[in-house]
Amino acid sequence: MRTIGKRLADHYFLLRIPNLALIMLAQFLLWFCIGGNLYTGTSLPRPFGLADLIMLTLATILVAAGGYVINDLYDVDIDALNGKKRNRVGVAFSEKQVWTLYIILNLSATALGFILGYRVEAFQLGFIFPVVAGLLWFYSTRYKGMLFWGNIIIALLSALVILLVWLFEYMKLRSDALVYIDVFKGIPFVGHFIWGYALFAFLTTLLREWIKDVQDMRGDERYGSRTLPVVTGMGNMKVVLIILTFLIMGLIAWVQYVLWQHGFMYTAIYVLLAVQLLFVYLLVRLFRAGEPAEMSLPSMIVKMIYFAGILSMELIYIDLS
Repeated sequence: MRTIGKRLADHYFLLRIPNLALIMLAQFLLWFCIGGNLYTGTSLPRPFGLADLIMLTLATILVAAGGYVINDLYDVDIDALNGKKRNRVGVAFSEKQVWTLYIILNLSATALGFILGYRVEAFQLGFIFPVVAGLLWFYSTRYKGMLFWGNIIIALLSALVILLVWLFEYMKLRSDALVYIDVFKGIPFVGHFIWGYALFAFLTTLLREWIKDVQDMRGDERYGSRTLPVVTGMGNMKVVLIILTFLIMGLIAWVQYVLWQHGFMYTAIYVLLAVQLLFVYLLVRLFRAGEPAEMSLPSMIVKMIYFAGILSMELIYIDLS
């Protein structure tokens, strides 16, 4: 039993299971709570059904898992220098095993992507998954140590997790003229929420990536990585993080006002209590942080903020009911 438990723990750290679960949660809530509003009051079947969503989510988490695997493979030395014990490459898994798993994950994601593209009558969408896999590989091998580029790529891919659901659903919707005409007027309304959550995912991920770079700046500097904290220093980087946090809080405050004006009272109150207060706590921890090691808690807070923000989709569904 200990051996089985240890193997499960090793896979848990290698594949970042909590992160994959968060991706799955985001896509399911988006499909049900946001996209589902298009079909409220109609008797027509939903073209992009639950089976399609499951395939899309599985493809997404497989390619994301592949990204985590390849990242650990190339970060063995840096993670050891930074004192990170979660990297299991060379400890629980050999490099050959990791490469084999990486190939299986990405080939599976690509196959599912093309099958789903065929199902929604937009076969070209299947190319998204090998392109994403390629970007994650370049991130791990080259862009991660470059100023801005690595952080921007990961933030964009986080936003893509949100946009993928709407992209595949919209393409399937367009192929069914009767349903498309029936729900056409509601498309801009749903689109606003989709892009709003995608922007939220982009900004919070960018914030967390920069915080993580501060955590890792000593190891990155030792291995010649030119991340933003390495170039600017921790003091200046703290100013950047605080400014970005205030920017995100300001944008969310504006969204709260718009939501309140349009009758989304439960959502606006929830965002204030569950998201904005966490941002206030984040600011406190950022101001107090004096060493890279003290950025561990802020990094966790941003992940909690993302989780709380994603859960607000349920409140939108309730407000619209």
